[in-house]
Amino acid sequence: MSRSDHSSHQRLITEIYKLYDNNKPSSSDVYRLHEYRRIIENRVELLFKKLKLKDRDFHVLPTGSSQTNLAHRGADIDFVIWIFDKDREEWGYRNGDRMHERRSDDYSKEALSARILNYLREYSEEDFGTLKSNDFIPARIPLHRLVIEENNKQLDISVHISDRLPYAHSAAYFLQACCETNDDFAVLALIVKKWADGRKIKDSPNGYFNGHDLRLFIHSFSATILLCPVSAMHSS
Repeated sequence: MSRSDHSSHQRLITEIYKLYDNNKPSSSDVYRLHEYRRIIENRVELLFKKLKLKDRDFHVLPTGSSQTNLAHRGADIDFVIWIFDKDREEWGYRNGDRMHERRSDDYSKEALSARILNYLREYSEEDFGTLKSNDFIPARIPLHRLVIEENNKQLDISVHISDRLPYAHSAAYFLQACCETNDDFAVLALIVKKWADGRKIKDSPNGYFNGHDLRLFIHSFSATILLCPVSAMHSS
């Protein structure tokens, strides 16, 4: 490599890391993630007390890029409320002193999920302040989606009732391991995501890739072809 090529090469590396530093989550992003998680936990705890649920073992978990630490600055935040369903017989909740029949609508996982999400929606302005939007989305996996006016932050909240972790949360552990074993993985993930957003390739609702797909492609490429993605450039 000639001296001029080497100089250009180093400038490219500098710009890549500058882009990453300018787009990685800020300290306020990290603070909001923990604060919003606490708010949701408190609200679900209040609902469970109100409904007198026998089993109140639940966790509010960040999912997607919020979980893997691959989020960019100002990114939306995804949470799943995981309710550990260890014994189907115990589910149901009391109405006064009368327990609903085991197979009533109130007992179904779908109805309980909707009840939780609508309860969160009802108290969203009290919990998060003025909102730009506050919707219940009856998708395949129903969501409570809200956008906070103060910082334009979008939160997507879903419910998972099972004795197993949500699949998306389990799958994200792999990407967390990628970040821990390769310091450059998060840098490449951000660069590719920015490129995909610009090219309209990251658009899963219309049949294109989602962020998780792109990061798996990066891992496959770096593991089988490039081996040591960005840091390898330094020694070239």
